[in-house]
Formats: sequence, structure tokens, C-alpha cells
Amino acid sequence: MTEYQKILLDILIELDRICRKNDIEYALSYGTTLGVLNFGGFIPWDDDSDVLMTKENWDKFVEACKKDLNEKYVLDCMENNIKYDAFIPMKLRYRNSHVKESFQSEHFVSHTKERGIFVDIQIICGVDENHDNYVATLKKFLWRVIGCIPLVHFKNKKLKYKIIAFRDKYINDHKDSKYWNQIPTCGGAWYAERFKPSSFPKDCIFPFKPCIFEGHEFFTVNKPEEFCIITYGKDCLYPEKYPDDKKTGHIREYEIYD
Repeated sequence: MTEYQKILLDILIELDRICRKNDIEYALSYGTTLGVLNFGGFIPWDDDSDVLMTKENWDKFVEACKKDLNEKYVLDCMENNIKYDAFIPMKLRYRNSHVKESFQSEHFVSHTKERGIFVDIQIICGVDENHDNYVATLKKFLWRVIGCIPLVHFKNKKLKYKIIAFRDKYINDHKDSKYWNQIPTCGGAWYAERFKPSSFPKDCIFPFKPCIFEGHEFFTVNKPEEFCIITYGKDCLYPEKYPDDKKTGHIREYEIYD
């Protein structure tokens, strides 16, 4: 495990502690779930961790962090930081650190003061059962209209509140859907421009179930193999087939202060 991954694991342990204390449900997801399946922990070259929560549990987590979060960490999202300007809706960060992601140039300037090492937290919700409609929502409304916010970093509070309002309406309108995915966000819009992200049958996601990651018990999605194959393709379960050009991380540089 790398120095960076050790910090990520510490963040995940803190997230799990808060969730267990406050009856909050979460699931390790994406590359973190793939790591569970193939390595029992981190993918050796990976440098991020992903977590999913429903909106109900997301709201509980925001409130729980206000009273229970260890001071070594900080929760960063639009709900508690209107200057938040990241692609991912929420990040749980390690305070005494600084990180620059690969998409951020050397001249990158952020309006939020929090730039520590982080775990990504996404909202999972029902989405359009017509998958093309889901992708179109990501691309048309969010990317072309307001999805540029994380790139230009302007401080229009009304527009950011508009994002939150749209997000919450979308969740409510699709609560009975048979298919689930991450909530349409600026990051999801960027993703949809490059790929055609697949949605998941609801029983692929729920109920969350225990898993072992780096020797610690966490939770992940109900059908992790199916989840990863839908996301990455069937060869993802065979690490020996990973092409060398895919064995890369997301972090350009980082610094730990303590």
C-alpha cells in the first residue's frame, strides 16, 4: 500500500465509523469495488476511492459530520461550502494535505480553500429507464448549460443553488425507477461526453452488503461482479488482461504536512 493509499484508507475508516454510529448506509463503488474483487483492497496503481449513498443517507451524513467528524478531516460539498467547485458532488478530505488532480493544470486556481486528499462520495438514485434519455440529461442540461462551473470556477451562488434544486427534483421524479446510477452532476456530464455510462438494475445496487477491503470490513453494492462488468467490461475481473496504458491514477501531485 502506498503512502497516499494509507491516507485514503484512514478516510474510509472514518467514513465507516460515522456511518455505523448514525445508521447511515453507504457502499464502496467503482474502482474501489473492483479492488475488493481483484486484490482485496486497493488496485495497486489506483489513487482514489469511491463511495455511493442514497440522497436520504447523504443528508444524514452531512448532518452527522457536523457533530461527529474527527477534526483531522473535513467534508467538502455545496451543502456546506457554496464555493465548492469540484466535479464530484461531495469529498471527504484529509486536512493536513494538498492534492492536485491530473486534469488540473499547473495554473489551476480553485475558489474553495479545501484541497486535501479525498474520498469521492456520489449520490446514487433512480434514473431514466430509457438510458439514452439519462445520457441526454447529463449532456444537454448539465454540461452545456451549467456543467462548466467546475472548470471556470465562478462564484454564482444562485446558479449553484439551481444545481442542487435540479438534482433534488430529478431524484424525486425517478424514485421508483428500475434502474439506478449516480445522480446527474457536472462530473457525470463530463463523463457522458466521453463515454456512454451504463445504468444498473436496482437489485445490482441494493441491499448493500459487507465486504473486506485492506483487512477492514466496509460495505459495497449487492452484486459487485455485475456492477463492475457493467462499468468496465467483462475483462475487468482478470487483472492480467489490464492494458498497461490503463494502469494510471488520477493524481498529478500531492503533499502531506504531518
